[in-house]
Amino acid sequence: MLTEWSDKRRKRLLILDGYLKDSVPQLQTSRVGDKVVRLKVHVSRSTCKQEDMTYEQVTPFLDASNVSSVGLTERKEQGTREGGVRRKRYLAGGSCRYLFGTTAVDVVEVLSEAIASVANIEVEVKGQGDSSSAAVNHLIARYSTDTTGGQLPLSRYVASELAQRTDRSVLKRLLLQDDQLYPAVKGHLFEAFFFDEIKKGLRRGLPGNSDGLRSVDALSCRRVCLRPLNPLHGGYDAVIVNKTVRVIEFVHLTMAKEHSLKLNFFLGALRALGIAQDAGRKVKIVFVTERLSSFRISRVEHAGALKRYGWQQGNDKEQAEVVSIDYDYCASSKLRIARGSTSISAACPSIKLR
Repeated sequence: MLTEWSDKRRKRLLILDGYLKDSVPQLQTSRVGDKVVRLKVHVSRSTCKQEDMTYEQVTPFLDASNVSSVGLTERKEQGTREGGVRRKRYLAGGSCRYLFGTTAVDVVEVLSEAIASVANIEVEVKGQGDSSSAAVNHLIARYSTDTTGGQLPLSRYVASELAQRTDRSVLKRLLLQDDQLYPAVKGHLFEAFFFDEIKKGLRRGLPGNSDGLRSVDALSCRRVCLRPLNPLHGGYDAVIVNKTVRVIEFVHLTMAKEHSLKLNFFLGALRALGIAQDAGRKVKIVFVTERLSSFRISRVEHAGALKRYGWQQGNDKEQAEVVSIDYDYCASSKLRIARGSTSISAACPSIKLR
């Protein structure tokens, strides 16, 4: 169609539109003011049937919910194409063969064996692992753009597993000194460092239901840190329950400059914990970031969802807290509590509150 427009003296306007029905919109002319614009319709038929056949062929390889050790379930997307691809991509990452031609169980088995055999985790995290023309490094993916290229861990699953196995001193060095790390990889290192810090002062809770939560009354200890089973769970990365002071503290780790506040996730977690409305427990939401001065909460979704839990409707942003980690202070064994005795600051002396 564009080849027909070789005459540059004539002005033209191209309008692209997509449709799913068999009928084609009959729009031949349009009036702009007192002028009539003639339109020429070009139809490019959809290949939905071919796409359906292709999807049916790869469907057996997309089910990642049967890998219990990973916990990839997402009820809202259960049964959808996007949900299936999204869950499997967490494991397979940049490998089309792992994504569309290998079952999730086999992918985890291969990657787990490869991770267990890594000699230098720091090098692997940077995407600089061993490779040769005669062997395949299952943990590294190559990428390229118009201006640059490089290597990085194959998938979010690989990056997370490597980060959890990285020595504390190496985590700190990478977070402080290496500006060349891929942002998503650095996020996994940041998460591993945080939980390594916080578990010193808290007992890590055992998962309960599919959200990794169980009723507060069923918890045997007075203070515990619970984490969602599903690594793709949105809204928060951990819930710190302090039964002594009756505080429920949600923690969201982020390396971004801004993040939304999705209150529906917290409401669902409170219900899963068996926390009744107006039960007299204090609910806190804490963003943990490296960018204490520049970080901001971009928008609030489901405003007022926590009104019955003591949150003032219309003032949700201001009630959420933002904290940062002082990596240098982590070397000290002294306990420092910044502004109040919150569960996070009491367990993690390197936490600074804004």
